Amino acid sequence: METVTIKMDEVQLEEGAIAPVKKMVRRDHLIAMEHEVIAKWEAVKLFESDPDSSKPKYMATFPYPYMNGYLHVGHLFTLMKVEFATRYHRLKGENVIFPFSFHCTGMPIQAAANKLKRELETYGNPPNFGHDEDEEPNYCCTKCRRLVEQSSW
Repeated sequence: METVTIKMDEVQLEEGAIAPVKKMVRRDHLIAMEHEVIAKWEAVKLFESDPDSSKPKYMATFPYPYMNGYLHVGHLFTLMKVEFATRYHRLKGENVIFPFSFHCTGMPIQAAANKLKRELETYGNPPNFGHDEDEEPNYCCTKCRRLVEQSSW
């Protein structure tokens, strides 16, 4: 097993402070491995098939999600049931088809487009959300200092 060491560098911050920055060596190694594996899959055409008409057929579908929000665990839970079934039938040697798509039409998409239009009209592009004093670091420090000064301990 390969040993991975993580080197820490220093980064200069405002007012002369120095902070260590962690390198992403492990993540970068995993990403490189992913690219290698995908290249091998493409080379052997792993996800392409040559159906044999003498073998039984199996077809599965999945109720495609609307793209008016993020995909979540509920989508994954339902999708994995179909995924497992299709892989099982493929292992049995059957001709399997599992079409998959996304639904990007209809009222949910229109509502999302209208919301985006309103946000662009309100905040501009790129968005300008204005200045919020509560978000200022100095404001937070001042608030904390006041709380400490007012405490009875």
